[in-house]
Amino acid sequence: MLPSSSFAKHHVLKKLTPFPKPPVMAPARYRIGVWLDAETGELSISPNYNVVGLHVIISSNGIVYSEATVSIPANQVYTDYLGDYDEGEYTLTLEKGNGEVISSYVIIITND
Repeated sequence: MLPSSSFAKHHVLKKLTPFPKPPVMAPARYRIGVWLDAETGELSISPNYNVVGLHVIISSNGIVYSEATVSIPANQVYTDYLGDYDEGEYTLTLEKGNGEVISSYVIIITND
């Protein structure tokens, strides 16, 4: 039996929540893009506006595996690497500084 690290991993990102509606006076063009490379597990988060104090949380079954509070300038990219994560299902949550959830995703990692 080969250890799981001997198999190629496959990473899938699925959005759980719709984008929140912007405030009444805010333009609807404010978005935070989230991508996950299926082969490498590189997670990329890129807003098209300046974001300050964004909480990025990756968890599974109540256990937090990664947590960071980041500020990302407009059109820049914050990256995290999930290639070392074990096979399973994880939740990615993006929160404002006050704990309000902006969006959440399911990350599924399988061995091919």
